[in-house]
Amino acid sequence: MTRVAPEPSGDAPGGDIAAQGVRTPRLTAAEYDVLPEILTSGEVARILQVHRAQVARWASEGVLPGGRIGRTWRFSKSVIERLVAGGGPHERRGE
Repeated sequence: MTRVAPEPSGDAPGGDIAAQGVRTPRLTAAEYDVLPEILTSGEVARILQVHRAQVARWASEGVLPGGRIGRTWRFSKSVIERLVAGGGPHERRGE
């Protein structure tokens, strides 16, 4: 009997997601508009077009501001929008 090794999932530490052909599906404008204010790592991954494991790494490293509820990360949609727009995680007052 021949054993076939499972294909890498991309969740392993240091895994190269792009090389494995794993893609996070893009959000449509309609899907984006109905997202709640508090997002999961999967939803943030779709916004940023990265794997959700990368979102969790960035959150653990403090690159993405978020909070943990139990073992899962949650993120503010408005903060993610500001990060994507290049404004940083906090609003600048007086500008």
